[in-house]
Amino acid sequence: MDICIYSDFAGWLGAPEPQLRRIADAGFTHIGWGHQYNTDFAYGPHEIADIRRVLRETGLKVLDVHASYGQEKRFWSRCEYERKAGVDLMKNRAQLVCELEASGTLVTHIPYFIYGISPEMREVKEQETEQLMRSLDELVPYLDKLGVTLAVENMCDDDFTTLDMVLKSYPQLVLCYDTGHGNFKVLKQLDYIEPRSRHLGALHLNDNDGAADLHWSPFMGTVDWERVVRMVANSAYRGPLSFEIIMKATPFQKEPFSPLPNSSEEDQRAYLKDAYARCERVCRMYERALSETARQTT
Repeated sequence: MDICIYSDFAGWLGAPEPQLRRIADAGFTHIGWGHQYNTDFAYGPHEIADIRRVLRETGLKVLDVHASYGQEKRFWSRCEYERKAGVDLMKNRAQLVCELEASGTLVTHIPYFIYGISPEMREVKEQETEQLMRSLDELVPYLDKLGVTLAVENMCDDDFTTLDMVLKSYPQLVLCYDTGHGNFKVLKQLDYIEPRSRHLGALHLNDNDGAADLHWSPFMGTVDWERVVRMVANSAYRGPLSFEIIMKATPFQKEPFSPLPNSSEEDQRAYLKDAYARCERVCRMYERALSETARQTT
């Protein structure tokens, strides 16, 4: 069974090789690349060559690459030089998609409007959205030439204004649904996702308690997994199920979670064993939902 987990389950900084080897040992077949997802780090030929070596030795395949939520290189920054640097950083991650032979998408956050936003913050978000569209005008033709698909992700308390605008303006873009973001606080986003499921092209499957963005393994929180798998089965998505889950706030993380992995090898392996069993359960549910969908359409 093909199951994908993100590479940064134990931390997103430092050498990725130990985490990749433990992922492979646990039985996962694919990874989403999550390392350096919120830094200004640009991958060069030496880092890429070493990642390719580990992938080759472990047999892991790359599904999606998480674009960086840059700090001073953000492609929707209101500061123009930061915006331009952010476009360059996005291009770097698009090149990583190609170099790692990822079969899925380049997933990115984008600025978004939340319910109950103040007038002052709305003005900031409107300016960021203008910068986002300028950057996409530059990026999308570049991505098209590379053959890289960009997936835009829903966020916590997202009202979908920007997502809808982007998907309408650039039909080649797809939607990444993060189940944890969709289960945040009082706003349950599946009501909004289901009518947009024809755009679904990537998944960040994870769980939480509805109060915090925890990225737990399935069945540790309150996500309605039956409804999620039905939605995916009836969507345009047909890749491996991809789980963006981390050790933070679980019994396996005995120290405060850190960007640099600080959990023991033993705890990481125990976490991955438990996570694999939970993810496999979701995959079995998904297979049943696919069979039911096929029966209904014949």
